[in-house]
Amino acid sequence: MSSEWNSVSLDSLGVLRVRGADVVSFLQGQLSNDIALLGPGALAPRRLSQPAGRVIALLRLLQLAPDDLLAILPRELIGPWCSVWANSYCARR
Repeated sequence: MSSEWNSVSLDSLGVLRVRGADVVSFLQGQLSNDIALLGPGALAPRRLSQPAGRVIALLRLLQLAPDDLLAILPRELIGPWCSVWANSYCARR
């Protein structure tokens, strides 16, 4: 039996952790597809769009717990969207 291992560089991706009691309802309005259908350990593709529908980025969303999610998206969008989501999320509280 032979084994072959390959690796892929993921340097272009970053991870943004989003936590809070209403994080699912908050992100539901920000991303495509029904986030409430995710379960702990589930990884699903999502689309981040402007209110007018223009696609900003494709990302993967991983639910760690009901109130704890990881967004895996292009590294260059981590900073800008961290600020946008933090401001929007804080304004809801």
